[in-house]
Amino acid sequence: MIRSAAEFQLRAIDEVVDFSAPFIESKPSDEPLLRRMLRICIEIAPLIVPRNRALVMPVLGHPNLTLTDLIVQPEGPATCLAAIDWQCATVSPYCQQCNPAPAVLNTGPIPIPKDGSMPPWPEDFDQMPEDMQEVYRIYHRFACRSRWYALKSCELDPLRPEAWRLPQAVGLANL
Repeated sequence: MIRSAAEFQLRAIDEVVDFSAPFIESKPSDEPLLRRMLRICIEIAPLIVPRNRALVMPVLGHPNLTLTDLIVQPEGPATCLAAIDWQCATVSPYCQQCNPAPAVLNTGPIPIPKDGSMPPWPEDFDQMPEDMQEVYRIYHRFACRSRWYALKSCELDPLRPEAWRLPQAVGLANL
């Protein structure tokens, strides 16, 4: 897939690209560098593809699944009924699709320990004003949920930890 995409872009430069089009950010002077970078992609593609064939099997992914893309029950437990906003969906190798969705990523100030233990409370939590404690309770709850998601997803899908350990995992997920 990586090699095909790079070869496609090389053909596009040869036949289609109008550098004066408003959505093209490159300039004609960029063409030699673009070609060189695409040829490098073609050369390294076989070196970064995982050997485990299961990690490169095509899967359907929703790469931008956010909380606003989830439909949940109006009352009771927050059970997900459906996911919407599929226009960015792709079929790509598993190792490119297995990262946690933005909807479950912990982006708050409470870190999730890499050893799988519970997220820590801030050391000064007891000294915080009550309104800040409430904010940190929410951050902590979300960090715990993100931790649970990571642990449960690895338990349910044993390939996920193997894909996450790939040295190029972050780069592949951002292609």
